[in-house]
Amino acid sequence: MDKNGVIFLFICVLLFVSCGGNEAEDDRIVIRLAAPQNALIEDFDTNLYKLWLEEQTGLRIEMIWLPENTAEQIAQLALSTGEDLPDAYIGFGSHGLFKQPNLQTYIDSGVVIPLNDYIEEYGVHTRAIFEHLEDFYVEELMTQSDGNIYFMPGFTYHNITRYSQILWI
Repeated sequence: MDKNGVIFLFICVLLFVSCGGNEAEDDRIVIRLAAPQNALIEDFDTNLYKLWLEEQTGLRIEMIWLPENTAEQIAQLALSTGEDLPDAYIGFGSHGLFKQPNLQTYIDSGVVIPLNDYIEEYGVHTRAIFEHLEDFYVEELMTQSDGNIYFMPGFTYHNITRYSQILWI
C-alpha cells in the first residue's frame, strides 16, 4: 500500500471512530425525582427496582439525592422559589413538607399541580385502588378541599393497616 493509501485508510478509520462509534440517543421520556438520600441504595443507576420500573414504564428515571439531614429545607427552598424543581418529590412522607398548611402554599403558588387528569387518563392502578379498597377512603384522604388530588401517598394493604384498632402481638 502506498503513502496515499495509508493516509486514506487512516482518514476512514478516524471517520468511523468519530461518527460510527456513538450509541443511539436515548429517546425515552426523562422523569426527575428528588428524595432524601437513602443509605440502603448503593448505586441507583444499577438498582434492580429502578431498572424494572424503567422497563415497565418506558421512562428514564433520574434521581436527585438530597442530603438526609437537610433534604426538607432544600426542597422547601426550591418549592418557594419555583426554580430547578424536579418532576416529583418522593420519600417525604414522614416530613411536614407536604402537610397542611405547606401543601396549600405550594398549590396557591402553582408549583404543585392537580393530578386528577393524569389519574383519570393514566392511573389505571390508582383508580383500581380507589374502587377495590373504598373502605380505606384512599381517594377521599388524597382529595383536598378544592376537589383536586395533589399527592400520591404510600399505601400498603395488610391486616394491620386494615384493622389498626386491634391490638396486634
